[in-house]
Amino acid sequence: MPYAILRTEKLKTHGNIGGSLAHTFRTRETPNAVAELTPDNEVLHGPETPAEIHGAIRSRLPEKHRKDAVLSIEYFIGASPDWFKEGKEAAYFDRALEWLKDRHGASNVVSAVIHRDETSPHLVAYVVPLDDTGRLNAKKWTGGKAALSKMQTEFAQQVGRPVGLERGVEGSLATHTTIREFYSAVNKPTAAIKSVLIKPETLMPRVVEKKLLKSITETPQQVAERVTTALNEALEPAFKQSQLVEVERRKAADMQGKANSLQGQIKKLQWLAAAFEHDLTEQQVMALVRRANEYRAENKQQRQNAKEQARKGRGRTS
Repeated sequence: MPYAILRTEKLKTHGNIGGSLAHTFRTRETPNAVAELTPDNEVLHGPETPAEIHGAIRSRLPEKHRKDAVLSIEYFIGASPDWFKEGKEAAYFDRALEWLKDRHGASNVVSAVIHRDETSPHLVAYVVPLDDTGRLNAKKWTGGKAALSKMQTEFAQQVGRPVGLERGVEGSLATHTTIREFYSAVNKPTAAIKSVLIKPETLMPRVVEKKLLKSITETPQQVAERVTTALNEALEPAFKQSQLVEVERRKAADMQGKANSLQGQIKKLQWLAAAFEHDLTEQQVMALVRRANEYRAENKQQRQNAKEQARKGRGRTS
């Protein structure tokens, strides 16, 4: 089921606004963007340059406001990656822009830019949070869990549902993710995967105990267990982060594939080490692996049969 994705970020200083605009217009390095696709990005609404947008935001700010006031709300609007194949992108983003104008007033929606150079298209919008009295009041729209939950529900109903997108699970234990946290989660798995490197010396047995005339080294089983543990620890943060970001689902699947491949190499090394130790040929070892897989499949089927029989037994006694 494809989902509508809506995130917000509170920009409290002009430095925050400038940094965000630099990311939006790619005037600074953007690791998660494909440079060859950046020309496909589009200004959907408002000024064409970061300086003009920043100037438009400044012109909307009241002369006097609190030092800690939110100067602009940045909206991130996206959807599940596979959904964009349906060709409804334009209708979705047009509806999203109208929703923002109805929510904040058209004059307060300063800019809306479409990114098409990342994993999936999304809209980035800058809104000055002026309330009916002309004061900066971001709390009115983003203050507290109740307001954020209501925002997600209204967005899904008014913008997502007409184009086939659903809301995330309402009342779930998942917390609201800001745009900054979103991009952090997007980038961390890739960095973690790149940091995983199995060196040849890592696979060499290590000395586990030194004696006067002899040293005891790891067995092939111990080597495999040590390397597997290290690999799992290195990949675990990446997998946890990828699970939090629906829009990066395909990247997470790719990372899992790489991890499985590395795990498979380790298991093969383990079996080969055992083969050399017990004087078995590689073909004989592979035959054992195949038979072990058959046993696992048989055991799984037996467990399923047992559960089905237990379910039928409960039905007869009820």
